[in-house]
Amino acid sequence: MPDRRIIAAALTLACLLSCSTKEGPVAPWLGGLPGQGSQPLSLVIDSADAETTFARVVPLGGGAVLFVGRDGGYEAHSLLRFALVDTTVQSYGESRLTLTLQVGQDDPVWFRLYRVRQFWNESVVTWERANTDSTGDLLWDSPGGVVFPLTIAEAGPCSLHADTSRVTFVIPAAVTRQIYEERAENYGFMVRLDDEGFSQSLWRFNSREAAVTLRPQWEVSFVDTAGNDTTRVLYAAADASIARRVAPVAEDRLLVGSGVGYRMLIHFPLPDVLDSTVTINYATLYLYCDTTQALLETKSLQVELIDSIWRGDSTAVMSPYVNQSLVVPGVSEVSFNISSAVKEWVARAIDNNGFQVRFSAEDNAVAFCPFFPIDGPAGLTPRIEIDYSVPPLPPGGYAPASPGGTPPPAESSR
Repeated sequence: MPDRRIIAAALTLACLLSCSTKEGPVAPWLGGLPGQGSQPLSLVIDSADAETTFARVVPLGGGAVLFVGRDGGYEAHSLLRFALVDTTVQSYGESRLTLTLQVGQDDPVWFRLYRVRQFWNESVVTWERANTDSTGDLLWDSPGGVVFPLTIAEAGPCSLHADTSRVTFVIPAAVTRQIYEERAENYGFMVRLDDEGFSQSLWRFNSREAAVTLRPQWEVSFVDTAGNDTTRVLYAAADASIARRVAPVAEDRLLVGSGVGYRMLIHFPLPDVLDSTVTINYATLYLYCDTTQALLETKSLQVELIDSIWRGDSTAVMSPYVNQSLVVPGVSEVSFNISSAVKEWVARAIDNNGFQVRFSAEDNAVAFCPFFPIDGPAGLTPRIEIDYSVPPLPPGGYAPASPGGTPPPAESSR
């Protein structure tokens, strides 16, 4: 009687030979190109071929904070304008302009108050620009705001050690009267730090967006025609900070910031192995902040796809943003999930023009984070890590003769 093992082996061989020309699942092909039909592969792109930082000046009006001083490479002035109320006046007394403190410094400082000589619009005013109209930007006659040269009031010494919670300027009666008599040219006030070219002190005050008791106020005293002493309290009708970066951007860092907004552009070339036949499983962009030079609280960063060629402040980006991540004080690594972007690049759905990285909220909160560039310290340079899969070969175990070609028929078992 034949051995059962011999019969079973013969039946198995006959089945394999007779089934070789039938359709059915094809096992992954395990030879030829690396990764073809095998486990997912990974690669690291750590050689950006273009990177830069540019300044995007963000108007600082309409925010909750007014900045005065100089610190972290920034210099800031604050502007205030009050709507003058018509009244019948016999004579003017001293007036008082008061700012309420949010954040101050320990070292004592003096503040100076000036009258502004040029109209400004809080929605668009910057260090260089005072206003806009149908023809475009209307620049300050001198960058940083145009004021009358003489100080109209001083306040100080102010410091946290002195329990400064409000800063009050006492404006002489003659100046108060002049402001009211020249109300057609009421361009408001500028607050600056005394000797701010040398001081390293950035103070934050509540703006007109705060609760009424915290808003900038101007208390005007006068005697009316009936001889009554009267005081009228006015609240700021417009206010804004204007700022510039006085310290140059370090050539060996890529800066992202707000206050004066800084954005980073970076481009990574995709290797040829990532063609339209591969499947992108996930991709991550890694950036590293130089925490020794950063000035920030926890902030949200976002990465955006660049739509075309780089044009500095006018660089166009696609909407919506690709991904967001938090940059945290003292933590160097920041990562973004960029899988969707890399998938579109590989599928040739969009061109790879690189990324723009910026703070999600480019407001008047002065903050910045310098990132290491591509030639920075080992382990701290920008890179993309990609996990991808290569599909198995078609039935028959033959690769197409050319992309898009048809594989030869499978061999017969006969």
